[in-house]
Amino acid sequence: MKKKMLFALTGLCLTGLVYAAEDPSFVLDFNTLKADAADSIGSPACENLKNKDLSAKKIARINGKGNAIVLTNAEGLTYQMKGNYNPKQGTVSIRFSPQNWDTKGKNYQVLFEANQPGYRFAVYKNEWDGIMMLYLNFKDTNTGKAKTVTAFTNGNTIKPGNWYAIDVTWTPTEIRYYFNGEPGLKTKYAWQKNTQKFAQPLTLPDAANNGKLYIGTGTSGFRTHVNLNKSHKTAFASVKVYPEALTPAEIKAAYDEDFKK
Repeated sequence: MKKKMLFALTGLCLTGLVYAAEDPSFVLDFNTLKADAADSIGSPACENLKNKDLSAKKIARINGKGNAIVLTNAEGLTYQMKGNYNPKQGTVSIRFSPQNWDTKGKNYQVLFEANQPGYRFAVYKNEWDGIMMLYLNFKDTNTGKAKTVTAFTNGNTIKPGNWYAIDVTWTPTEIRYYFNGEPGLKTKYAWQKNTQKFAQPLTLPDAANNGKLYIGTGTSGFRTHVNLNKSHKTAFASVKVYPEALTPAEIKAAYDEDFKK
């Protein structure tokens, strides 16, 4: 991954050297209380809202510093995929707070979804009690058959009103799930891993013109699921998409920065 290199000089001596991750391709920073992306390579426009002012959905941000927004499961935000999200590889970083739900039971909670014909990528809680997952389903261009890969974290520590960080990374050779800046916690099922590596690289597609990104449940492909409680609410402080997989050190550094007191 290419890096930006920042440094400070005192006389002729190098006193500090910091490596910063490549810039994200898509940034929703709800501190602005706007639905359009704060920064993007593709279109920044929120496609499903005419009124882009989210002030009515305002809530205090992480550690009370600034603004976040709250969406019910009947609400969601939709964006263009092309330019903003690379199906072949990348990182999605989500800062969220459940408002009136936890991970117990079979209730679905969708945080992020990328969807186009032959490709679906979702970060959500499904019917497994206490478990959050990454789901990637795609059509293998070599065989023409659908393939699914997954990664997980134990979500039993997730409680209403608290803020959490989920980061997921994917490349043709591996997927990884991070929770609060660290590798995802083990679940009660041994087969549910926080990391999967592939001896045979995945044949992932390019972004299609009709591909979409969904934040929250209400516009996602799960919006009509039988295990969905539409009164459940989730606060979002930010959602960032990177065009490459961040390293564990970069994930941890971003978490420390976002959650500092």
